[in-house]
Amino acid sequence: EEERLKAQMAELEAKLQAAQAEKAAEMEKVAEVQRAAEAQIAAAAGGAEAAVSSQIQEALVTVSEVTELCNRTSRILCEECEGAESSSSSHLQAELARCRERAQSAANAAERVISDKRQLVAKVEELERLERERKDYAQAVRDVRLYAEQQLALILQRMSVSHGHQAELPKLGS
Repeated sequence: EEERLKAQMAELEAKLQAAQAEKAAEMEKVAEVQRAAEAQIAAAAGGAEAAVSSQIQEALVTVSEVTELCNRTSRILCEECEGAESSSSSHLQAELARCRERAQSAANAAERVISDKRQLVAKVEELERLERERKDYAQAVRDVRLYAEQQLALILQRMSVSHGHQAELPKLGS
C-alpha cells in the first residue's frame, strides 16, 4: 500500500511539476505579450506625439500666413493702423491674438471704406441728377426763347399789316 501511495505521490508531483512548467510557460507568454503591447503603445504614443507636433507646426505656419495676410490687408485699408508687422513668435496663442487684432483692424477699415463708398455713390448720383435737371432747364429756356421769338415775329407782322407798312422784319431765330 505504501508503494501504491508513493506511486500516486510521484504521479501527483509529476503532474504538479508539469502544471508549474505549463504555468511558467504561460506566464512567459503573458510577459512577452505585455512587452509587445507596451512597445506598441509606446510606438503609437510616439507617433501620436509626432503627429500632434506636426499638426501644431502646420497650425503655426497657417496662423503666420493668415497673420501676414491680415497685416497686408491692414496696411492697404488703414493708413493710420500701426504695428502691422509680422512677428516671429512661435507661441500659438500670441499669434492668434495678433491675427485677431489685425483682422479686427482690417474689418474696421473695410467698414469705413464701404461707408465712404456709399457717400461717394450718393454724391455722384446727386451730381448726375443735377446735370440732367440742368440740361432739362437749358432745353426749356431754349424752347421759351424760340416761342417768344415766334410770338414777337407774329406781333410785328400784324403791326406792319395793320399800319399798311411792308417794312422788313428782322430775321429772328438765329
